[in-house]
Amino acid sequence: MENKNEICAAFVCEQTLDTQKVKITHIENKPGLHFIRFPACLQTYDCWNRNNRNYHLAPMKKSWAAPHVQELIQRGDFFGENGHPDSNSPKRIVTIDPKVACHRIKRIWFKGNAVYGDIETLNDDLYGKQFMMHVLQCCEAAFSLRALVPLTKIDAVRSEIKQPGHIIAVDRVILPSHKDAYQVPGDIEMVQSTQGLESSTFGTEETKMYIPKGQTNEDSELPVTESSAWIDYILEESFNLKTVMDNFDVNAESIHYDKNTDSVIVHEAADPSTKMKRSVIVKMDDYIRDEVSSMFSKF
Repeated sequence: MENKNEICAAFVCEQTLDTQKVKITHIENKPGLHFIRFPACLQTYDCWNRNNRNYHLAPMKKSWAAPHVQELIQRGDFFGENGHPDSNSPKRIVTIDPKVACHRIKRIWFKGNAVYGDIETLNDDLYGKQFMMHVLQCCEAAFSLRALVPLTKIDAVRSEIKQPGHIIAVDRVILPSHKDAYQVPGDIEMVQSTQGLESSTFGTEETKMYIPKGQTNEDSELPVTESSAWIDYILEESFNLKTVMDNFDVNAESIHYDKNTDSVIVHEAADPSTKMKRSVIVKMDDYIRDEVSSMFSKF
């Protein structure tokens, strides 16, 4: 007799996300590293931002050309933090704390009334990895300048920056003060160790994921095709499978038998409106498991 309290099935819900914003077109093999690189707008000039400040282009170009900024960029140490410091202490504001850094800027350039930079997430298991995963999840990265600049009051609310200031960092934020200070839509480069790995298409044609050589997701799944009498046998004779199919309105697109776990995996087609699809993993009844295992052992 079957144990009434035993779990005989599990539902796995998957959602296909729109990955058009994330296209990984280039992968470098650098063992021990795992980060992404992408361009972003860092700040716009000669226009009013959300904080009612207008940064003028000419003095800000001089600010970016400062020796300390250029040195940090050239040495690969121009870090930005995961959010602005939550302290008003002047000492904290002018300090870049590597413990909460999440990215670095490798290069800057000017285009029109804006400054852009090549962003690299940091290769760590902290905020760098978190930042990378957020971007790969299609969160658009946003940035905000941290600097000491002289303000010229225009009125009680607005101020202008007409003289060079001291740039400290460009931090990652959620809502940037400059409306265009987001990552540039388009391609993303990934740097990771690819030694002993092979590529497999995933999502869009440009996007790739990596799986160990000699392994695939389908290795342990043996398809039970419509032409096989075994599908009818399992559907008719398996109490567990019939119970799940009947009570949970499972619309099977394909059925596989997993010989490693003695389970039947039922895949549904994705719902066109929600892009959600379910996979149902059903534990085989003992007598069905013995019959199916005996059949597959002959191949």
